Amino acid sequence: KNLLHNGVSHDVFSEKSPNGLALNHKLLPQYMNDIGYKSHAIGKWHLGFFNHQYLPTSRGFQSYLGYYSGNLDWYGHYVTWGTTKMYDFHSDESAYYDTSTYTLELFDARAQQLISSHNPAEPMFLYYATQGIHGGYDVPPEKFLTDSQIELAEVVYTVTESAQRKLLATNSAAMDTTFSNLLAYLKNQGMYENSVIIVASDNGGCSNTVGSNYPLRGQKNSLFEGGVRVNAFVHSPLLADAQGTRLECVVHNVDWLPTILQGVAGYTGEIGALDGVNHWEAIKAADKSSTACARVEMVHLLEV
Repeated sequence: KNLLHNGVSHDVFSEKSPNGLALNHKLLPQYMNDIGYKSHAIGKWHLGFFNHQYLPTSRGFQSYLGYYSGNLDWYGHYVTWGTTKMYDFHSDESAYYDTSTYTLELFDARAQQLISSHNPAEPMFLYYATQGIHGGYDVPPEKFLTDSQIELAEVVYTVTESAQRKLLATNSAAMDTTFSNLLAYLKNQGMYENSVIIVASDNGGCSNTVGSNYPLRGQKNSLFEGGVRVNAFVHSPLLADAQGTRLECVVHNVDWLPTILQGVAGYTGEIGALDGVNHWEAIKAADKSSTACARVEMVHLLEV
């Protein structure tokens, strides 16, 4: 659903919000469970947590490790509200106390545990909302960085003379390491050849934390392209014919549900009224010019 249709187009759910995404909305993991998938979530939730009914494990995920708010300290795992620090790291519905381990290391370990213990004969849906390069950067553990990545971060510093840009580069490299590890876990478990991996962002970079969307104008929280137009890609051995192709269609975040559910998973049941459209045929087409775009426009904002 577009934000205009769920009552949160004005803002996100904060750490003190006494509400969450309305329970009458059926979420993607709930649909996936209907057709036999095991659904798990790692990372950022940010859809409300004031009541147990709004937690990830009550919205379709069979397991969850991560934080409920919008951002947190990378090692202490707390969120700061004014001068107050609130611990925010959870396993399923219980607090997961760890105040010394890099967040991506905890996420990486959970991904390995979930995949290594999964039966490859059964389908899995893994929602992995990494803290990645969100603002508030901290130094990653050395084991998450290769020598070449460290050297590249030094080059970034030499060119930009910005310690924050260097820190952003090392956090980006650490995130790349977790992605590489994820592929290795899938391959070791015999799941990679039948996997579809989608990587996307929810907004453009924030210039307040040295993010850059050049050459696009604007940043996170703006309606210019720098705030809403982001990079995304789909990777899968099942898409060998489409490898290296570029989809020139307009794609909105709300399109991922029908694209994954109906396109990738082959769901044919009732899905109700959605704002999203299914792009799967266009994504898997080797000749993109032969497939019509499922979407040609989108609504950015509507003030009433």
